[in-house]
Amino acid sequence: MQKDEHHLLPLFVKYYGEAFGYNHIHLLDNGSSPTMDSALNHAKSLGVSVNTEYSTPQDFERKGAIIGKEINAHQDDYDIFLPLDCDEFIGLKEADGSYTCDTENLLNFFSSLEPGAYRTTQRLRNNLTDLERFYVYGGGAKVFFVKTIAVGLDVGFHGCKRPKKITDTPLCHFELHNKPFEILQEHARNKMELRLNLDDVEAVKRYTDKGIHLIRYFLPNAQAAYISSMQKEKWFHTDALKQAFSKLELRHPFVGSKLVL
Repeated sequence: MQKDEHHLLPLFVKYYGEAFGYNHIHLLDNGSSPTMDSALNHAKSLGVSVNTEYSTPQDFERKGAIIGKEINAHQDDYDIFLPLDCDEFIGLKEADGSYTCDTENLLNFFSSLEPGAYRTTQRLRNNLTDLERFYVYGGGAKVFFVKTIAVGLDVGFHGCKRPKKITDTPLCHFELHNKPFEILQEHARNKMELRLNLDDVEAVKRYTDKGIHLIRYFLPNAQAAYISSMQKEKWFHTDALKQAFSKLELRHPFVGSKLVL
């Protein structure tokens, strides 16, 4: 499910379309502005299923239930179900600690899995300008499903009520989550504006419910704190995603940013 992901949607569509087939991508648009029409229509022309039925902020709050419904409706059509956000590009962590986004390795990995629910091993977040620099994000891992019904999938795809057993795997997400602050704050506002009044500083400070990880982008001195937090991360190098992007003639979506970390 995405809304107004102008920078990331074209990358997402090509990354997964070339690896697994464009007709295997099911994109749910959450009420994007007309400026997204061109990208959505292009995705459709490639064979992507684009669903605009779930267009309201309330639908975003029900994202887990909606995606779970889609997974269950297509049990006879697919073996693997990967609930993904638009900034997530999957790869594998190898036994030696290195990473790969090679399509053949990913397909071999998926074909080795028995029916059930599985968990990714790491979420790797990006540098704003360098596609070879990442850090391990400490947020909750994501789940995916193999020939299995999803019951009670949560809004962040971190867990489900059934099946209760979720097995860890070496699948990881390269997350292009970090963006120039103005873009990051706008996307966070889209997600949070139904939950509280973001112009009420005291209410923002007191907030402890869904999306609490986004609250920091609306606190006083948020931009400086955002930059400082990234400067404190333990960055490491891997060219796995860069190699995959290069093969597809894709580039870092925020390479023009003035901020280098």
